[in-house]
Amino acid sequence: RVYVGDNERIYNADRNNFKTQLTAKINYDRVIAKNHEFNIMGAYSEEFWKIRTLAANRENRFHPLLHELDAALGSLNITNSGGSSTEGLRTYIGRFNYSAYNKYLFEFNLRIDGSSKFIKGYQYGSFPSAAVGWRFTEESFIKPLTEKIELTNGKFRASYGSLGNNGVGLYEQQEVLTTTN
Repeated sequence: RVYVGDNERIYNADRNNFKTQLTAKINYDRVIAKNHEFNIMGAYSEEFWKIRTLAANRENRFHPLLHELDAALGSLNITNSGGSSTEGLRTYIGRFNYSAYNKYLFEFNLRIDGSSKFIKGYQYGSFPSAAVGWRFTEESFIKPLTEKIELTNGKFRASYGSLGNNGVGLYEQQEVLTTTN
């Protein structure tokens, strides 16, 4: 056999990515007594990722135009590596809105997020928020002023809420195998 040269490598790698996503949303609107508007919304979202990698390396290639692993000697410096990871997110969202006389506004939200990055028993978090608002431009005692300055829509709003963060690495919270001497 004639070799290309010492340690002329062949390296092959393969990576497969797989993602699924499902989203659903439903709304319900209702007006009662002409001046009371209600809106209820519910949503569900789910995402799943799977990544799988495989790589191999051999030295002492037979010919420079050959690129498959079988085109190198199999007895010297063979390396293989591979791995896979999965990740999933699941979200439930609920929102309730109420408007009285198109002036007084109330909103409540609840978001429940689940992440596979956290250990069982700690995978889900609840994140509520609420807001109240007042459309002052709809008040009759302010209309003369808003018309004078040509302000057609003005609102004060106060809100409070909490957010989560799943920006941690995969499997950071899970036990791993270790070796010791």
